[in-house]
Amino acid sequence: MPAKKGNKTNAKTTTPKKGMSAAATHSDSENPSNKRASSEVQVPVRLIDQIVGQEKAVTIIKKAAAQKRNVLLVGTPGTGKSLMAQAMSELLPVSVLEDILVKPNVENENTPKIVAVKKGEGKKITQQERMQNVAGGGQINLFVMVFLFISFFFLLYFGRQQLGDVITAALLLMLGLTGVVMVLGAQLGRGRFAPEFMPSKLLVDNSKSATAPFMEATGARAGALLGDVRHDPFQTFFPSTQVTMVTETGLMTESMDDVVDVLMSYKEDVLTKEGKENYEAIHLRPGQLSVLGAVEGKSTLTPVLSVNRYDYDGTMIRLVSKSGKELIVTPGHHVAIRTGNGIQYKPASEVNVDDSIVLGMTQELLEPDAIVGTYSTADQSQHQRFHAYQEAKKQHPDWGYKRIAKSLGLLQHQTRWWHQGKHTPHAIGTLDWLTRKELLPLDESDPRIPRIARVLGSLYGDGGIFTNRNAIFLSSAERDVVEKFGDDLESFFGMEISKNARIIEGGEKGHSWCYQNTHRGIIRFFEALGAPVGNKTKIQLVIPAWIHKNPTWEDEFFGAFLAGEMGTPKIHTKGVYLTSLEVGITATKETEQNRILFLDQVTDYLSRRGIRTTSTYRGTTASGKTILRLQIEKKVESVLNLLTHVRLAYSPRKEKRIREAVHIWMAYKKKRFEALSKKGIGAEAVMKTLQLSPRSLYQVLNA
Repeated sequence: MPAKKGNKTNAKTTTPKKGMSAAATHSDSENPSNKRASSEVQVPVRLIDQIVGQEKAVTIIKKAAAQKRNVLLVGTPGTGKSLMAQAMSELLPVSVLEDILVKPNVENENTPKIVAVKKGEGKKITQQERMQNVAGGGQINLFVMVFLFISFFFLLYFGRQQLGDVITAALLLMLGLTGVVMVLGAQLGRGRFAPEFMPSKLLVDNSKSATAPFMEATGARAGALLGDVRHDPFQTFFPSTQVTMVTETGLMTESMDDVVDVLMSYKEDVLTKEGKENYEAIHLRPGQLSVLGAVEGKSTLTPVLSVNRYDYDGTMIRLVSKSGKELIVTPGHHVAIRTGNGIQYKPASEVNVDDSIVLGMTQELLEPDAIVGTYSTADQSQHQRFHAYQEAKKQHPDWGYKRIAKSLGLLQHQTRWWHQGKHTPHAIGTLDWLTRKELLPLDESDPRIPRIARVLGSLYGDGGIFTNRNAIFLSSAERDVVEKFGDDLESFFGMEISKNARIIEGGEKGHSWCYQNTHRGIIRFFEALGAPVGNKTKIQLVIPAWIHKNPTWEDEFFGAFLAGEMGTPKIHTKGVYLTSLEVGITATKETEQNRILFLDQVTDYLSRRGIRTTSTYRGTTASGKTILRLQIEKKVESVLNLLTHVRLAYSPRKEKRIREAVHIWMAYKKKRFEALSKKGIGAEAVMKTLQLSPRSLYQVLNA
């Protein structure tokens, strides 16, 4: 898919042209009679003398180095700050270079001692300590060997003649045993009573340094990000991309191609142009152009330092997220991928099907429009009319309700009610209540979000919202579980909601408990965040996209869901293996495909936590409903990762039962390993038989 020109935010630095030495003078390049080969040009030895075009900075650097002063370098990327710093390191005196040693602190092992020694002494000290340790252990062994050799010689040479063969043999045997005891005693005594020998570690080694140490602390090398590349990792736009700009008169939308054309027409004489691809670049003044970026997870305007564009006629890669969002980029464009360790970047050509692509970031998870959207079409229309009434009243405070009704085409009795503060739309009360609770708008930095995600996850499991939206609920066989659910709701909605709550006992034998809360503000809040409403067997289940923005939110959401939908494994009667460990979810013929996709997301989450799944099979419940069961791999490593990385919210007893079953199972594995090992079977063969990896074997043996 060819693109006309890809306008990119990037920076460009001037580099020597091909075939010309960087050290050639101006007169050399203009005088044909004075041409010289690059090998004939005398390049200064010192780096400071090779710098061209920064004479004032060079003078300051030389003075600062001579006076041993600090220098603060400020400038745009690519101006030579790091080069100046490296050049300054060559000017500093090398007579004061030191090696840094880290020595153990016997009084507090967490605060080691730092020792500075002369250049080159650090390596000598560490080598001497290693030699002393080896020598100390070998002296005892050498003494024992000499003693045994002499004793054996005299017994064999003189003993048989004086004492006889039987007594000599007995003495030789006793002598051998004595030697073995002496060696073992020396080693055990040394390891038990002598302090553990911990040699010094060489932290900084300047033994081979000819100049003062220089450490490059730039986040990314300027050359790798700016002037010497034709692809930028910051942001890329198609010419037809519509951008919205903030102007004095309001918001204005234009195509990126038009914006760049205007920018580059300002300074035609300073454009950088080169290459067959019609490459053009220009530096922008501060504030001339900004794009929407993200700083510490929040949206903000980010200034553009420079813009470049060039013709591109080649392969494009189209990436599509599970939510249907698309991203079309060149193969070399770096794409943000969400991993277990955070966000990482990789070229689009290296993105795999299983990678989770980050396609955007918003500052607010929940806005007023989302709450209004949970109401009926008639209620939403009424809310829009009321909003228009408020705006008209704000702009024309002297107007009466009749004039406002006439200007907006509304009924006078309606505006009269609103003027008197009566019959306001249903959504207004909910919006006001959530705003007072500081839950609207809901910002990504709100510390209550993990608990909100936990409650939301439980609504996909044993909880939910009634079809008529009369209550939000959670059911469990354990009363303290539903009480904890209610406590979480009160923690961010306040104690006032307790008057709308009740816990009822149910079940054929009275063993089931259900917490219910009828507060409509709570119900609308979670519905707007993506909670399922109605009979979950018959409706489509979709995990809200915002859950995947933060690993902690994912853990809370899936932990609460799995607590309700994951079965508790048991140990086989002979203790040989775990019974089924699975996640079950019911479906109808119409929703079965949706449930498969839903379980795919569960599988993806578990795999990123080191928990493998094997397959999903279709079954039937006792009541005749279809049930899909996702099987979790019943190997030690996967099960232990489940217990380590997934906290089953609202279900401590289920988690306890799983731990007890796994403990018995691992004890059996350990017993079998020891029995097979005693038979002389190798460790690798035993691990294969017991389906253990080296890591899980270590966990089994140390359980």
